[in-house]
Amino acid sequence: MPEEKKTILLVEPYTQLREAYAYYLAMHGYEVIQDGTGLDIEKICQTEKFDIAIVNVRLNNITGIDVIRKIKTVLPKVKAIGISFTFQTSYARDLKNAGASAYLLKGTDEKILLRILKGDEEYFVRQ
Repeated sequence: MPEEKKTILLVEPYTQLREAYAYYLAMHGYEVIQDGTGLDIEKICQTEKFDIAIVNVRLNNITGIDVIRKIKTVLPKVKAIGISFTFQTSYARDLKNAGASAYLLKGTDEKILLRILKGDEEYFVRQ
């Protein structure tokens, strides 16, 4: 029986980067829901079905950590991944406490990202 196509919620404020990620993920068989702000996360959790959330840690009016915390409160089985341009120990700690299973730097090897999306492993980047 073929594996069911998984859906990813991608929360990224930079349009070009969000679209590039969405294109890449779609090329690898994922459905992608795009959001640029994270501000409507409660509504999205009620109206959309997704298996994985990839959330930029630094959004404009809410932190990605808060977005992940809200997702995990409503949808505890959703795999949550925080992404950032820069490493901060506090991000790793706060993401883990919010329920994220991974913290990646933007530009992480794509094979690592795909392995994390397909598996149950945790991955927290270290400096």
